Amino acid sequence: KEFVTTIKSKEKTSSDDLFAKLASQHNTIAEHSINVANVALFLGMIVGHSHHHVLENLYLGALFHDYGKAKIPAQILENPASVSYAQAIADHPAKGFDLLKKSGEIPKQALTIVLEHHEQFGGAGYPNGSTGDQIYGLSKIVSIANIFDNLVMENRKNPKNMYKVAIKVLEHDKGKQFDPEIMPRILDALKLSFGNYARNRQPKNKTAV
Repeated sequence: KEFVTTIKSKEKTSSDDLFAKLASQHNTIAEHSINVANVALFLGMIVGHSHHHVLENLYLGALFHDYGKAKIPAQILENPASVSYAQAIADHPAKGFDLLKKSGEIPKQALTIVLEHHEQFGGAGYPNGSTGDQIYGLSKIVSIANIFDNLVMENRKNPKNMYKVAIKVLEHDKGKQFDPEIMPRILDALKLSFGNYARNRQPKNKTAV
């Protein structure tokens, strides 16, 4: 909370303008992006990142990870069964990277996150099919945060279990998508933080009359 407050209190930058445009065009993507940025920041601290500059790059990369998706025409996004949709989704990390690079406002570390947020530890991701240590460490963190928020949103109609389901999916990954070296610490932190949240959301038993 302290770090996010510090970023928001800084002088307005061009990246603020970029995100404002994103929010005005695609509110759902913007909301997801903020969620992912906050979760990624938390996970980054959990795995040991503390330098302010590193955390800023992590936050910015997460905040703009779906910038390329926001540029996909609405008629394509609304037809997920089409070939055009599949191609646009496959292209969105590289497209976001290119557009943000042209803006000249996003650091190269954050741009790398945008490009790599769908790469998978086992090599089945895109756009480059990178594996293991070929993937930037901060990109690995944003990838986890991205999947986590997507899973939570898919199950938001069941608030008692939405975090539990998301954590279970991450727990059963076994190195396919995510770096197994950092997952134990991340899973412990998610269980502690979001497990407590889920328990606190459960209604208290009423005394029988």
